[in-house]
Parts: sequence; structure tokens; C-alpha cells
Amino acid sequence: MFKVKSIALIIFSLFWAISSASEPIDSLVRLEIELQDMLARVVQETNHTQKSLVNQQFADLFRTALHYEGAFDYPFDSLTNVGKQKSEDNTLRVFTWNLPQPRGLQQYFGFMLVNLEGQVQVYDLEDKRTDFDSPHLGVGSPSKWFGALYYELITQQYGGKTYYTLLGVDLNNIFSSKRIIEVVTLENGAPVFGVPIVRLRDRMISRVIFEYSSRATMILRWDKDNRMIVSSHLTPMQPTYAGNFQYYVPDLSFDGFSFTDGFWVYTPDIDARNPRRERASLPVQPPSENFDPGFLYRSGRGN
Repeated sequence: MFKVKSIALIIFSLFWAISSASEPIDSLVRLEIELQDMLARVVQETNHTQKSLVNQQFADLFRTALHYEGAFDYPFDSLTNVGKQKSEDNTLRVFTWNLPQPRGLQQYFGFMLVNLEGQVQVYDLEDKRTDFDSPHLGVGSPSKWFGALYYELITQQYGGKTYYTLLGVDLNNIFSSKRIIEVVTLENGAPVFGVPIVRLRDRMISRVIFEYSSRATMILRWDKDNRMIVSSHLTPMQPTYAGNFQYYVPDLSFDGFSFTDGFWVYTPDIDARNPRRERASLPVQPPSENFDPGFLYRSGRGN
């Protein structure tokens, strides 16, 4: 009789443990269904005031879900309008999405999760692009974020420090779009954006921002085989458009950034393994007195 009771107790304990472990996941499943419905309402809503209100409700519920146990690894696959990136070392996870604004502008929202020794901290990302006087030099934080939709996260280590490089897109406005290279590190466990380790010839910058015509398609991707970030080379359609980025387009050549000795080193005119493609017949070069790449023509406050 004692043996039967012991077996029954063991079975009950196992059942209780399995049920307890599944509770957070079950809760996340229910929250995801609710989030999916709410996100669909954000997309479908035509009134901007109402759209912003539902988006705020979505962000609040999403934040709640991300504080649940197991949320760091939970896929959230049904939230197809939300970008989801995770670092190779399982330390960082980033969620980003955009809310179209009147006159073709954009506002970005996001969360960054930092997982240190099993303890997960959730950070709200606050879009403060207009607060950067010199976007390519400014260091940011979760509360001062150069907003973008991230689609790739590269994990690199050097000198005992880990660098998380995010590739993103900013739909900007009806005239131009932007592609962004953003480097993040952790200082005392908190994310720091815009780490100045991008080397452009003899200068260092914090953030690479390519601006180009919204009608064009630019490549900015991580080439894993060659361990290099590959980007389209941008050039103005005509010499008179130099510095007016809504008229910049890819010229069918490519530049690159390779991670060398703890720096992202800019290399112009790389071989992108597409030898059959011809370059534009007359690509417009930067003025001879300006030795910087085209994406640094404007360093002041922008849209």
C-alpha cells in the first residue's frame, strides 16, 4: 500500500511540475492571439488618432507579454508586422515595428530584451531620430533611439567585448528612404547605441546612414560567407543633385564593411561576386575636395 501511495505521489508531482512549467507558455500563447488581433486592427484602422491609440494598447500588451517567463525565447511568429532579431549568443533580442504618420512620415516602436545569466531586462525603445544633431556621431540609448526596422543582427567579439550590429531600414518619407548600420554594446548590463567603431578612412563614426530615393532599392546585407556587410554604392542621378539624397540611387557597384581588430572598416568598390553586371556608364563621383563617402554628405539635423 505504501508503495502504491509513493508511486501516486511521484506521478502527481511530475504532473504538477509539467503543468506549472507550461503555464507561462500557455499565457504567452493566449497573449499572442490577442496581440495578433490588436496588430491587425492597427493595420486596418484608417483614422490616425484611433490607429495611434490601438498601437499604444498593442505596445502596452506586448510589454506585459515580454515580462512573462519564457518570453525571451518565445517565437511570436504570428506577429508578422513586427521585426524579430536575436543575437547568436542568446543575450539580445530586439522587436521593432513602424506606425505610418500623416504626410508620409514614420514613427518607430520597439523593445530590446537583455538576457544576462537567465535574468531578462526589458527596455522600451523610444524613437528620437529628430533629437540627433549629428546622427552619424551621436551615441544613443533605449530612451534616445535612432528608430528603424531591424532585419539583421550580427554578433562580433573583440578584446573581451561583444558588439551587436543591427542592420535596419527607415522608410523616412515619400521622397527618400534610409538604410542604417547601428552598433550596440552593453554597459553595466544596459544597451548603448551608436558605439563609435565604424572607421571611414581616417575618421570614426557611430552610425552609418545611407539615404536614397524612395523609388530605388538599396542592398544592405550581411555576407556571412565573406564576413562582410555589403552595401550598394549610392550616387546622385545627375551632378547637380549631389547632396540631395532623394535623387540618390545605386550605381550597380558595391562597398563593404569588414570587422577588423574591433572596428567596422569601410572598403569602397568591393567585388560582390557578380562580374556579369555592368556599372552605370557615367557614375557621378563626389567633389574632389570631399573625400568622404556619399552617405556622409550631410551631417546636420535631418528628417
